[in-house]
Amino acid sequence: MSPLIKQELKKRFPEFDDKKRITPMDEGFQSKTSPGEYLKHLDTSYESFFYQRDYDLKNFTFYLQALSAQYKSKEALEALRKIETLGIRPNDECYNHVMTAYAKNRDIEMVEKLNQEAIDKYNLPPSIYRMNALILAYAKSNDAQNAEKVLREMIKDHGMRPDAVTYTTVIDAYKRQRNITKCWELYEYFQTNLGLTNAPGQQPDEFMLGYMVRLCAATHEAEKAMLIFNEMEQHGYVRHAIPYNSIIFALASTKRYAEKALEYWRQMQLHNVAPDRHTHVAALKACAQLGDVKTAYEVLQELKQNGFPMTEHVYNELIRCYGGACLVPKMPEKYIDMYIKDATELFKAMERDEEGLGLTPNIEILNSMVYLYSSALRTEQLEADVLPLYDKYRIKHDIYTFQHITRMYLNLREHDMVLSLWDKLRSLKLKPNKMLLQTVLETTLRKADSDRICDVLEEYVAQKQEPPRFMLQKISHMKEVPDRLFVIMKENFGKQGVFIKKVRTFAKATFREKNASVVVPMDKDHKRIRVKKRKNAPMSKRDSKSMSQL
Repeated sequence: MSPLIKQELKKRFPEFDDKKRITPMDEGFQSKTSPGEYLKHLDTSYESFFYQRDYDLKNFTFYLQALSAQYKSKEALEALRKIETLGIRPNDECYNHVMTAYAKNRDIEMVEKLNQEAIDKYNLPPSIYRMNALILAYAKSNDAQNAEKVLREMIKDHGMRPDAVTYTTVIDAYKRQRNITKCWELYEYFQTNLGLTNAPGQQPDEFMLGYMVRLCAATHEAEKAMLIFNEMEQHGYVRHAIPYNSIIFALASTKRYAEKALEYWRQMQLHNVAPDRHTHVAALKACAQLGDVKTAYEVLQELKQNGFPMTEHVYNELIRCYGGACLVPKMPEKYIDMYIKDATELFKAMERDEEGLGLTPNIEILNSMVYLYSSALRTEQLEADVLPLYDKYRIKHDIYTFQHITRMYLNLREHDMVLSLWDKLRSLKLKPNKMLLQTVLETTLRKADSDRICDVLEEYVAQKQEPPRFMLQKISHMKEVPDRLFVIMKENFGKQGVFIKKVRTFAKATFREKNASVVVPMDKDHKRIRVKKRKNAPMSKRDSKSMSQL
């Protein structure tokens, strides 16, 4: 055996020491025990892989599977040609692994070419697995329409019955295009038409249900996420960390259900479900929503006990946790100063990268620092210490940077600053999110600026969203609504106030301005006292005598 192979084997199979605690981060061990994770770290050099293996179809298929898991498309194609050179006939599974490798690298042309080669060269009919690889290529390339087109061709042209993997891939393609409505339509269609059968692959599997829970996290639909997770529990799919990570992330996406997310984290401990590195990030996200520094410390201790590293995601959520703590009502200023100090030390520790993980501040971490200082209402420190970091690391401001800063100035009643930031945002052609639109609309309502209100409402219409109900009610109770604002409200949000009426009503015209400075007195019965006008008094005798002399 060559020395290099011996060295690799020594790395992959370390000697055990009973006195030493072995953690998942030790050399040769992986953080997950799933077969897919082991395939990603398998030695795929041709000489090493076949050193003690036979050159048969079974071993070549396993070799192609490992190359596909590691995104090595060129090596997979070379291995396929070696199979042909050795006189071995490739089967459908071999072509599936090679096509999947190219699909993961977004090479649609090569995937289609290999699929046609399998049909013409070896008379392999189209299979679900190869069609899934083609759909994956379109999904990775953000081409959801062609992915759905292949799905329909499988049903109509080839008479196939797509499985849960096929639908999950198409759903992922539409999710990449932010078409969430289409994602739920496909999921409901699969459940209604295919999910009623007991055939293999015709029911929602663990991956489909877990993906839909993660989709709920992206759209902040916590109630729907809990319903799907309950379905996963009924099928026994929650015996490991991945489903729990999905539900914790989904519930932690909103402050309303953040406490429920921590309950699922504690439930993992009760059921002896081993957490992974994503579990702690999800739990810290829930702590950040609540500003729960104490529970965040417990999560951090568990992370260190399990031997997981301090990644940029952990640093990000810890800083956000301090920012959430600053928003707790009636929080003393001394505690806020302490939170800012601790978060700054965390940021500097990440800059030093003491564990050698190659960590550098990214846009999420800098936005978390902005969130911290804006929650604490520290404008001077924000401008002096945090905003220069964007120039230092050559990172551009994104929509969340503007969101945190505008919210801070709204809380400080500096409305002109909010509107100036809104103008700058539009000059940069950044698409505002729902939170930012709500902040700017609230500012314009406070200033009673009808033109600005119309601009924000038009942005709501362009994004097919609706402002909060209390803001629409405030607009509906405005006196003398301008024509432009009336038309926008009537056509898009006319469900309340004066906009319900079919015919617009105007106030009665007044032709004389009443003198508001004159206050008419009242008596005890709250009746107006009409002041009599003073008539000309009669001239006295003395004055009349003097006038006669003149």
